[in-house]
Amino acid sequence: MRFFPRLPTHVRDPSSPTGRFYPRGSVKDNATENAGLQANTAYEIRLMGADSFSPMRNTRGRGLSRTVTTPFRTAAGTDPATFYTTTSYQDSPPPQFAFSNPPDRVPSPDDQYTRVGGASDVPNDIIVSVFCTKVPLSTTTARIAGNVELTQTERAGNPDVRRPINGDVFLEQNFATTLLVHQPKFPLTDRSTYALRVRKSVKDLTEQYDFAPNRERERLRAIFDWMANARADNPGTPPGELTDPPDNLIPDWPEDPAERAILKENVLILGDTRPDEVDPRVIVLFTTRDEPVSDAALTINFLRAEDLYDARLSTAEWDQSVPGAASAIMTIAAGSGKDGDFVPDADVTIDMDQFPNNAVSWRHVLIPAGVVVNLKGSRPISIQALDIKVDGELYLDGEKGDDAPGGSYLTTPRTDVDGGPGGPGGGVGGDSASKFASSTNKNRGAGEPGVPGHDRDLVEAEPEDGGRGGKGGLGALNSSAYHNGGGGGGGGARLAGGAGANATSSNGWGGKGGAGGDGSDNEDLDPLVG
Repeated sequence: MRFFPRLPTHVRDPSSPTGRFYPRGSVKDNATENAGLQANTAYEIRLMGADSFSPMRNTRGRGLSRTVTTPFRTAAGTDPATFYTTTSYQDSPPPQFAFSNPPDRVPSPDDQYTRVGGASDVPNDIIVSVFCTKVPLSTTTARIAGNVELTQTERAGNPDVRRPINGDVFLEQNFATTLLVHQPKFPLTDRSTYALRVRKSVKDLTEQYDFAPNRERERLRAIFDWMANARADNPGTPPGELTDPPDNLIPDWPEDPAERAILKENVLILGDTRPDEVDPRVIVLFTTRDEPVSDAALTINFLRAEDLYDARLSTAEWDQSVPGAASAIMTIAAGSGKDGDFVPDADVTIDMDQFPNNAVSWRHVLIPAGVVVNLKGSRPISIQALDIKVDGELYLDGEKGDDAPGGSYLTTPRTDVDGGPGGPGGGVGGDSASKFASSTNKNRGAGEPGVPGHDRDLVEAEPEDGGRGGKGGLGALNSSAYHNGGGGGGGGARLAGGAGANATSSNGWGGKGGAGGDGSDNEDLDPLVG
């Protein structure tokens, strides 16, 4: 009498109408825990004898004379070679391919090695099943990434679409059956060829034996390698005239030399153009059928309650004008809205140099009443928005120049009375005069001119494209002391800055800084659409 406990295996979900396995990662997906025996655990086998209510009986009806109990403990299970044994295998290792669904069909002499693509007209919603010899497999090695892999090799003859197919590997086995399954996540593409590879790193239950290659493809690969070496050794020789492969590789070849010449040429073409056909690690190769076009409808609802809308990525309306739908907004000239909404609730100064090319693309702009927004930057700016409403104030002005020291005359010349910075694209205001009247020099010092503005490419701009900085103030005339004029005001985004005030030899002594040039008024914020 032999007792066969359940081996490590994945189990099928009885509620699945198509008999699929429990999803990978679920509680019942643990193949080790599904096994009948667990590691480092005490068990006993009891055979009920005549002293029990229902004893075991022989074929003649005689009961076992007494109850027999045999206790045992399983190994720790850390070493598969110790935890499992090959003596219970129904077939001799190593594990290898027996048959499959869809079936594997290898090019052969019967079709002169010209029939490619394996089994044809395979449904696209399929689970690839590989039935192996009766040698249990290690579920751990079967699920190592890349050990069992399904690959789309071509579609309608186009190999450029080659890609791995996302799917899960399952192993269903007992002492009489070993089934290796690749279950794609989605139905396969129609009119496409697929190859299922099983690497030798998939091992038996003891993890001592490698999964064997596909025997028929291994033989076909050996034939191709022989012919390829013969071709390399005899360049220029027609393939049909090359030496035949060894007899043990071609026992099914015809004896006619002319027919063999065709087979030799076709084998070389096959291996050169379709390497998957001669790959011994390809266990199954098949082609899906041309599926009919389905007539179906798919409805997608866009609901604000789902909180999936991101204004940084889209300017569309989401569940607003059209309930449950995303509707486009005309944004050709109004930008992408990628910088979100701009709705300040307090006075703010924004450095426009933080935006690429000093261009900002807001979605909605609302400057409330009583809020002042100052825009600064080194070059002219561009503001795009779906709508702009300015109830408060928006400035692109240059800044006032420095005031000259006042209150009394100076005994030392001052050279730090500077012009004000320009607004976006505006020039810097001129500095105050650097030469001063004195007891020996009665000439009045002239203020420095303002710097011209520039356009977005930092090229000197026309007056309407970048305001000039104001001229610095003059020094005092006919004085024995030093007096500075004020610094010129910086140029606005469009208008020139004011000149600095001249110094005097009367009350106040120093001149005031010039006012900055005004930026564009709201008449320059014309809508680009509508």
